[in-house]
Amino acid sequence: MKGRNYIKGQNAAERLLRQEVGFGCPICRTPFLTYHHFDPPWRERKHFDPDGVIALCRKHHDMAEGGHYTKRYLRDLKSASYSVSDIKEYFPWVRNQFIVRVGGLYSVGSRTVIRVDGEPVIQIATGEDGLVSVSFELRSSDGNIVARMTNNVFEAGPIVPFDLLTKTTATQIKVWHEARNIGVDVSLRQIDAEKLEVTLNTDREQQNEKMAAVRSQMQETLRHLPRDIAERIKEEYASATTPQSPAATSRRVSAFRERFGAAELPDHLLRAHFSGDPVGHRVKTWSVANNCTDPDGLISFLNFDNLSLHGTNKHVRIRDGIRDGIGDVDYNAAIDCDTAFDL
Repeated sequence: MKGRNYIKGQNAAERLLRQEVGFGCPICRTPFLTYHHFDPPWRERKHFDPDGVIALCRKHHDMAEGGHYTKRYLRDLKSASYSVSDIKEYFPWVRNQFIVRVGGLYSVGSRTVIRVDGEPVIQIATGEDGLVSVSFELRSSDGNIVARMTNNVFEAGPIVPFDLLTKTTATQIKVWHEARNIGVDVSLRQIDAEKLEVTLNTDREQQNEKMAAVRSQMQETLRHLPRDIAERIKEEYASATTPQSPAATSRRVSAFRERFGAAELPDHLLRAHFSGDPVGHRVKTWSVANNCTDPDGLISFLNFDNLSLHGTNKHVRIRDGIRDGIGDVDYNAAIDCDTAFDL
């Protein structure tokens, strides 16, 4: 029988193999899949011919490698029919606190991360024991559920998705109802302060690029002001948009206090403002103060890297962490509020 080598690339072949078994192990229905090469075995020929490969969970993959299943049995598994509604899996994502990133938007301490047209889409719940869990829903454009997570328990269906991929490390879920349209790609990582800084810097720089037109308009306005005033405004703008060292931030806070006295502004807000990066400053400060950082210095970071969903009147889309179609301000943070972003 001629193999399906016309499929271009390993990624496309793996997606076909996931679709073939209804996105779950054909024996136990867990979505944590690996790929067992049985005809011929990988040791005999390194190939990705879908006719000789089957998607299995790690446990049953190892059993197949151990010779527990015949080629005929594996082919029978490949030709059977499966329901995506059988897939239900717990993701051990419980942590003390998360930093949630959704396309340059950072949510920390919020119960509802995103609400679209009045309906909650991503929610964070804190139990009586102080542990935190994640819930979200992915619906088709006509309102039917494609997949959902409820307090870290993931369920697929009843609608069959275009693709569903979960890492065997239980750190990522990627599910798409349509190939480039409705879907979600979310991962939970433990990152250090340096990696958080890199991510914040990337989002801030992307926002600065989007603000190029605003800067151009400001330059035109400054042309009509006296030179000394215009230069002073430029300096203030540059210092307000360039990250400052902790020492420089402290000096500016002290100068503000000397000039205005005991204004009704707490130091943490002043420090955020004078840091040159108020969003990043608040996110980093909150992560330290609210137990996002574990004893090893790692931060729980829940990242919605790709997201595409429809509300009644709008389409929310994020591609590779870059937001599109949900407003003009991309780099922002919502701290300790009931709903972080109401779109």
